[in-house]
This record gives sequence, structure tokens and C-alpha cells, in this order.
Amino acid sequence: MIKSSLNVLPGWMVLLVDFAIFLHAGILSYLIVGNFNLGDFFSSGFLLGSSLFALMATIVSFVFKNHLISSEENILSEIFSSIKVLMLAISLFLFFHFISKAYVDYPLFSGEFSFMAMLLGFTLFGLLFFRLAIRQAIDYLNNQDSIQHKFLIIENPSHSSIARRTLQKLGFPLHLIKAYVSEFPVRPSQKILGAPIYESTMEIKNIVGKHDITDIILGPNLKSSEKRSFIDQSISAGIRPSIVKIKDPWTLNSVGSLGIKKVVVEDYLAEDQIILNDRHLYQYINQQTILLAGAAGNLGQEICRQLLFLNPAHLILIDQDEEGLAALENRIQTLQLNTTITPVIADIRNKSRIRTVFEEFRPDLVYNAALFSETSFMEVYSDEALQIHIMGTKNLVDLSEDFEVSRFIQVSAEQAVAPREVTAASKRLAEMYVQHVNARKSFSVKKTKFIIIRHGNILGLNDNEIHSIRKDIKSGKPVLIHHPKTSKSFYSLAETVKFILTSSILGQGGETYVMDKKNSITLVDLVHKIVKLSGENITSELRVHYNKNIRPIESPTTYNKNSEYLLPTTHEDIFLAVPLKSNFEGIEEKIEQLDYILQQNNPITLIKYFKSIIPDFVSNNKFIELNERSN
Repeated sequence: MIKSSLNVLPGWMVLLVDFAIFLHAGILSYLIVGNFNLGDFFSSGFLLGSSLFALMATIVSFVFKNHLISSEENILSEIFSSIKVLMLAISLFLFFHFISKAYVDYPLFSGEFSFMAMLLGFTLFGLLFFRLAIRQAIDYLNNQDSIQHKFLIIENPSHSSIARRTLQKLGFPLHLIKAYVSEFPVRPSQKILGAPIYESTMEIKNIVGKHDITDIILGPNLKSSEKRSFIDQSISAGIRPSIVKIKDPWTLNSVGSLGIKKVVVEDYLAEDQIILNDRHLYQYINQQTILLAGAAGNLGQEICRQLLFLNPAHLILIDQDEEGLAALENRIQTLQLNTTITPVIADIRNKSRIRTVFEEFRPDLVYNAALFSETSFMEVYSDEALQIHIMGTKNLVDLSEDFEVSRFIQVSAEQAVAPREVTAASKRLAEMYVQHVNARKSFSVKKTKFIIIRHGNILGLNDNEIHSIRKDIKSGKPVLIHHPKTSKSFYSLAETVKFILTSSILGQGGETYVMDKKNSITLVDLVHKIVKLSGENITSELRVHYNKNIRPIESPTTYNKNSEYLLPTTHEDIFLAVPLKSNFEGIEEKIEQLDYILQQNNPITLIKYFKSIIPDFVSNNKFIELNERSN
């Protein structure tokens, strides 16, 4: 028997009270049957019988989880559960009574029928009275606590309203919902339980004033543009809104897995509730054998999660992080899906080891997500990053071609566009090798489609601007922004992976797909949004410093405007970055020189190496850059 986790009292506390009820019900039943003859009660086995019954009933109650008083369970369920527990406990007690009476002539009670009837009645009354009292007390406290709350819900207010049901699960009475805002047209004077429904064209500020709204709840399935608009309007009305969110993205999208939290700037910036409903994507991934490199990283785990809901036959998860890989495997096993999962501890730089994986499992698709997201941090460990990005990618590409993999998908990032660090340049070199191998393919039947997918800034992974701005605001320092028109786009992890998976089935080989989000935000607006959605009292004056006399820094993009141009695809936010010219001559020879270059341990030599391959590479290390130019 499974009960809800929304328990109103700790289980041990309920067990103690139940034990007291069982014990006193037994004692009272003995006294009534014995005409309150205390001498007989203490001299006979009745005191032992009362204690034994209380102990048995408590154990049975614990086994059947009757001690978990749930806010979701109705009183009829409580009655049936209590009766079941009592009948089993009394049956066990009768068994021990007859055993004790037959073998040691020591009855545990007298007047069998009348005693049992009174015992059942007293215990059932006590259990139900206690549970009803607890429910009444909780309802009273909830009403007292929520008496100041007046909710406005913004979503489609049908009877399957997710926000309304989530509020109800959290213990808020439905009469506290004072109004709804619908994404769709509504009939005049349409209401739900007395709460009027307004169309989204009506100003939120007017609705708040009309109904004295204190809390605004956004539904989970609002479009990104609508969500931003409603958040802005809520802030203008003086209310920091809340949003219905999935507590754990690995759980199915049910009300039980949802919660309500205050909106933060990450909710404002990116779409998070991603549902993979692309029929073509499902048909392509369904029953495929897929190898995923870099599976234990944040990006790799999300790729794995979304792939699982597309029903692949077999997932081979490769990573060096044994702890992360084991945790991922355990997480997947809780889903009880049909996909076979094979975790492999391996280093993609070890070609012979990776070859054995290809030989054993013969993957249909290969996703390479074994990339470092923090390129600036990895400059200190550039040897590791370069070996993973370049040699690791080369091994996977070569083996994918040898074993005739249907598609190889290289996951790249915007740092590869006009790189400023050698680790970012290594991502670009990895892209160039993938393009080179695709270009050299013969026109035989053997075809592996090599595709590059370049994502943007991922919230929570490489969003250093947000962390830096938050830190400056909290410390009272002025926020430094290059220019008031400097802007940037951000993407959630789920949104990024949906883009990766959707793009991976589009191309015929050699394509580079990029994200190009139109609704970027200026960093000045971002600062003010962080303040208004932080929920913290900013005691110091907010200061934003910038220089209007210099040109704004262009927001980092996922394509190079000097060497690539964009073409639209059938998907709104997915574009094809087409190079103005392709020159991959000598790439393999250059990559073979990498080990020798790294052995020299000379930053200037390393920068010259990448400049000879990537013309638009400019190092952030100004000293080395000036030194190199002077020579």
C-alpha cells in the first residue's frame, strides 16, 4: 500500500498516539467487561493482554502505513484502512489468546464477543477521532496562514488547470483563487468556481487592483514570449510572480512532480518546460543503438534524459567520471524503461579502448558531448582540453567512419566562433576535422553523415555574466557594462538539448546547425531583472557603469559573420551556418603535430599553431598577442 508523501505529521508521532489509543481502548474494554473490578484486572492476564494488543496493533499499523496521515487521502480511505488494521490486529490477538489459554491456561481476556465488540468500537473511534482532529487543525492553520493570499492564475483555466491543481495539492483552498488570465479567447462573464476569467489582452495591473491580488501564479506551458510579458506586467503591478515547475525533470510530467517557486531571472530568460513531440525525431531515434560520449557531464546527462523519452533500443554511455556515470545509471533504472543501458568507463583519447566499444555494440548514432564548457577556466589545463577536444573527437570520427555509423553528431559551442582562448580554438579545430572527414568521403555506398551542432550560452553552465552581475549587486559594487546596448541571448539546458536532438536528424552530412535566438536581452535590462526577481532587499544603491562613447560589444553569436552566412531551416530557431569558403587542406597533418606542440610547453608556440589553422583566432592573452605581432 503506497501513501502520499504529503504527510501532515511525522509517522513516529502518529505511531505513539496510536499505541496510546490501542492501549487505553484495551484497558477500558477489560474494565467494562469486568464491571470495573480492578483487583481482577491486575491479578489476571488482562493487563498483559492490553499491552500485547496495543503492541500488535501498532506493528500492523506500521506495516500497512496507517500511521502516515496524508493530506491527499479522504476520510473514507482512512476509515477502511483503520478497519483493515484493526481486524488483522484483533485476529492476531485472538490467535495468541487461544494459544495462551490452551497451553498455559492463561487467558488474555474474558467475555469474548462483548470484549471484542467494545475493543473494535473504542479503537476505531479513537483512531478516527484523532485523525479528524488533526485534519481540522491543519485546515484551520492553513486557513489562518492563507487568509492573506489572493491568487491570480495565468494559464489556460480549463478544469485540468495544472496551476490550480498544484495549489490544491499544496493545501491552499480553491476559493483563494480570485481570477484567471487565459491564453485563449473566453466567453463574456465566464467563471470557474466564482473566479472570473480574463483574456490575456487585459492589463495585469488592472486585474490586481480590482481583486486585491497578492500572488500571481504562471502555468508551466506558457510560450517564452508570453511568459516574459506576464512577468514584466506582474513586476509593474508590484508583485514578484511564481511559476509552476517540475521538481525533478527525470520524473513524468504529473501534478505530483510539480511545485510552485518564485520566478528568478533564469525563468525569465529561457524556456524550460521542454516536451519532445517531434514525430520525425521519435521515428528516427526509436529502437536505435546510440553511443553518447561525455554522458556524465551536465549536457550529456540532459541529452541522455531526452533521448530516453524517444525510446532508443540501446544507450551506450561513455565517460571517465565513474561516480557520475554510476549515478546516471541508477537514475535511469528508476524510470523502468525498455531501453538497454550500458555505462562504459573509458577515455575517448584511447582509440584502442573505444574501438572495442564500437566492435561490441555497433552503434547507429554517435553523439560527442565530451567538451569542456568553461574554456577560460580550462586554459590552466589546456593540455587536457586540447587532447579531449581534438584527439578524442578525431578518434570518435574515425571509428564512426570505419564502422559505418549512420550519423555522427559533434556537439560544439559558440566559443568556437572567433575563439579567444586556445581551448575554444580547439573546439573550432575539432569542427574543422569533422567537416574535413565529411568532405573526403567517397561516393560509395558507405556513408556516415557527419553533422556539427553549435549551441549558445547555457544557463547554469557558461552564464558567467549572470553570476558576475549577482555578485556585484550583492556586494554593493557598481555593475560594469561595456555599453548600454550590449545584449546577449541565453538558453536553458533542456532547450539546448532539444535543439541538439532536433538538428541531429536534419542534415545529409557536412552541415553546421546553430541556434539563433531573436529575443536577446540587453545587459542593462538583465541587471534590473536580476534585482527585481532576486527576492532580496538591496540596501545599497544600484549603480550601472558603461561608456556610451564607444561601440557596443556585439553579443557572442553561434556563427562567424565574417566567414559564414545563415540559411533558415524548417525549424524556427534552427539555422544552417554555411561557410563562405571551405579549406581543410592539411588538417590531418596539423592535428598530428599537436602532441609535439604540447610537449614544448610554450604558450606562444601553441598560439602560433592555432593561428596557422584558424585565421580569426585572437588570444585574450594580450602580452602573448603583442609579442607575436611584434615578431
